[in-house]
Amino acid sequence: MSFNDFVTCPINKNHRPLRGRLDTHLVRCCRALDTQQKKKMVICPFNETHSVSAAKLLDHIRNKCTCNVSNFVNDMKELEEPKPSLKGLDNAPPPKTAECEDDWDLEPDVGTYKPLHNCDDKLVVRSIKGQSRAVRQEFRYNERRRFAELKDK
Repeated sequence: MSFNDFVTCPINKNHRPLRGRLDTHLVRCCRALDTQQKKKMVICPFNETHSVSAAKLLDHIRNKCTCNVSNFVNDMKELEEPKPSLKGLDNAPPPKTAECEDDWDLEPDVGTYKPLHNCDDKLVVRSIKGQSRAVRQEFRYNERRRFAELKDK
């Protein structure tokens, strides 16, 4: 562990937590603040370990934030500048759409799938659960008879 492993807390400059524990420290440090101080502090939208005052947030994002926020800063500049009017685009043709012969809204004429009826004429072992003992015994007897008939075919 070296001195470089420690970072300065953005909320309280006297705190020096380990770099890996900064997230946990910030949660505890924010709990210790009173309500007036909490109202003044804002978390950076690009890195939650950056906590700055609300008045300095825009300056922090533009100049001091070490995260890769250049794309976002350019987007913010575009939002601040007035956009030019889009004259002449009102008469533009609508985008081309591909025509399709299939009608996906039509439902096919297919009956519902009934697995027990589908297995009646095949050598498939079926079981029954959740029934009384007498019903299970009768089901097994009928299954043995069904298997014998299918083997004879």
